[in-house]
Amino acid sequence: MEEKGKIHVAVIIPAAGSGSRMGLDTPKQFLRIRNKPLLVHALERFQESEDVQEIILVTGREDIPWVTAKIVEAYGLEKVRKVVEGGRERKDSVYAGILNLSPQATHVLVHDGARPCLSRELIRRMVQGAVEKRACVPGVPLKDTVKTVDREGRVLGTPPRNSLSAIQTPQAFSREVIEEAYTLGIASSREATDDAMMVELFTDTPVHVLEGENRNIKVTTKEDLETVERWLGEAENSL
Repeated sequence: MEEKGKIHVAVIIPAAGSGSRMGLDTPKQFLRIRNKPLLVHALERFQESEDVQEIILVTGREDIPWVTAKIVEAYGLEKVRKVVEGGRERKDSVYAGILNLSPQATHVLVHDGARPCLSRELIRRMVQGAVEKRACVPGVPLKDTVKTVDREGRVLGTPPRNSLSAIQTPQAFSREVIEEAYTLGIASSREATDDAMMVELFTDTPVHVLEGENRNIKVTTKEDLETVERWLGEAENSL
């Protein structure tokens, strides 16, 4: 790893999603779980990490005052340097975060605000990966067989499971790589489903998959919420 003094890690957390897929009026990242908003649990992992120096939180324009007062200030999240307005799509929100990085930032992690169960060890692993490899993502092996199908539902093929990974966040990059990817890709009509795909499409930098965590799930359903609440409770009881 590079000399510690030369590394300044920033985390961009897009948190402008809605609760529509869960049938909720409240955005899922603001739902209270274990007596805190879901988003706070994710933010606290980075706040507590010695490997992270700053956090850029991206949310909806109308939510900025509430998030600043009720999330950042209320929970003492001192590493959150800015709360900025996101865009229509996720890539617009990540780009807004990139544009608001401090000049000192050398490496950038991008993490989903609805993934609250990541460990400090995963954060450290991704930071080290960003320093050594310039672009990396956490992934876990697929447990189920995956098939490619056509629009009529007919099976076209069965890719080998050992060549597939389920990709998570935080995804980690050198600042130069992620800036290049988004500067070139933000105006493109080509669809990218995550930050690594932006790097794949718009730079020549290879992306590496590092070991992820099975509990690092993204909350997208009510069942996920119940599962995460149980896991967070187990973590609190083990302290």
